[in-house]
Amino acid sequence: MDLGLALRLGVAAWTAFAVATALGIEHAFWAAMPVWVVAQPWRGVIFERALWRLLGTVIGGAAGLALLLLSPGPWVTALGMALLLSLGAALMHLRQSVSSYLPLMSAITVAVVVIPSLTDTTGSVHLAFDRLTCTLIGGVAVAVIVGLFTPRADMAGFRSEGAALVRGFEETAALLLAHETTSTQRNASVSELIHVGAALETKARMIAAGSRDGYRRMAALDGILAAGLALIEAATALAKDPVNRQLALQDAPGPGPSTGPLARFIEARRALAEAGASLQTVAPSARPFSRIAPPGNAAMAARAALLAAIASFAGSVLLILSGSFAAELTAFSMAIFALVLGSAPLPHVVAPKLAVGVLLGCAAGAAYRLGVQPYVGGWLSLIITILPFIAVGALARATSRSAPYALDANMCFMLASQAGAAAAPSSEVLASAFCMAAGTLAMVAVYMVVPRPGQHLAARCRSLLERDLRGLSEHSSQRAHKRWKELWGRRLLTLAIELDKAGERLPPDLLDLASKGHDYLEGCNRTARCGATR
Repeated sequence: MDLGLALRLGVAAWTAFAVATALGIEHAFWAAMPVWVVAQPWRGVIFERALWRLLGTVIGGAAGLALLLLSPGPWVTALGMALLLSLGAALMHLRQSVSSYLPLMSAITVAVVVIPSLTDTTGSVHLAFDRLTCTLIGGVAVAVIVGLFTPRADMAGFRSEGAALVRGFEETAALLLAHETTSTQRNASVSELIHVGAALETKARMIAAGSRDGYRRMAALDGILAAGLALIEAATALAKDPVNRQLALQDAPGPGPSTGPLARFIEARRALAEAGASLQTVAPSARPFSRIAPPGNAAMAARAALLAAIASFAGSVLLILSGSFAAELTAFSMAIFALVLGSAPLPHVVAPKLAVGVLLGCAAGAAYRLGVQPYVGGWLSLIITILPFIAVGALARATSRSAPYALDANMCFMLASQAGAAAAPSSEVLASAFCMAAGTLAMVAVYMVVPRPGQHLAARCRSLLERDLRGLSEHSSQRAHKRWKELWGRRLLTLAIELDKAGERLPPDLLDLASKGHDYLEGCNRTARCGATR
């Protein structure tokens, strides 16, 4: 347990709630929520996520408010909200960086603004401004109380991991060229190394957040990965060429041929050394090394969008038909947790933990409303009585074993407790907690039965590489050739990242497709030179 983190989280969440209630904000419990969500292990990520959360709240609040004011009726509003949530869910998977938090927060804010006013738009403007104010209060609390006392990213450790990755590429290339290595050993070594590189790139996005130096070092890491993959591809091709393989094993193979696997091997080894040196320098080069932004996962984007739209519209139907506060909580939990689960790399792994956290949070919220809320008489007693619950939540959030459950438990406690509202009958309290849990469990059940996101990823990547190869023969321009040299490594690395999320491994035969592309390009170049000579 990190007691320092627990103290920072607890003080920030309690302070945000206390300030919001002192200002008379009706739904003041929203102010504490950014603390639980935005808190991260490194300062730069906290500040960047806080920024995206604020922008997402502004965008989502404006979109939700415009929908309420322009819609002719609740059914049109329900359909419009479903479309907006599906758009946000899709955009989460079309960007591979911390900024993917922006569409998530935009979609969640649309639901927060629209659902309470779905059947009655009175007060919708007031609700939207309350939500924005709470986000501002929570964001400031996170930045001042949590962010400023959170350590910076471990850049020295990142440079060390980058140096280890360079050595890994060099050692794996030597292994591929060795006589005594079996094909099984070669395939396992290559697959493991690529997955290590993919994991480091994913980590680098978090380290780089909020830091100009971090983004420059991430560019150098891109160079290491591009050169390392090129080195592995060339070594794989050289393993089938006994003469040139021996030359490649030499420390200084000489100038060598101008084309072919040995030429690619020499060039890749030089580029790998250059990128590795840049990563270690005090001021790394800002020039990206063969950098192409990772493409989004269209399959996961489509699935998340479809489920978010269905969940949003189904919850809206329940609310429109019944008009009860319990149905409002059901609709809200279905919409929000469809987005939350849809944003997870492995939703079927996260879903059971999320269900436990939600059940705990709803139970704690109901206990507060039944046992504490009737006896709250003013602002001071309100913030004092909520403090023990926040303290327990902070301790759970700062403990590694309970942290996966505590995030959703803390969020649902704040919602289910309705802290700051008037006391309600026990039947209403229990019905509200039950409906919130039921809506969440419905989404958990859906994500447990849908196919895993990793299925068919390798086949999709193979078809893309084959399409790229066909494009080389159809478009023989220098631009197309340069594009291939940059793109094939990006495709393999992106596949490795997505397979890591899905708990699967990289097929070893994909490097052969890269070799085919290089062989084709070199054949085109030889033909062009011969034509010029004649």
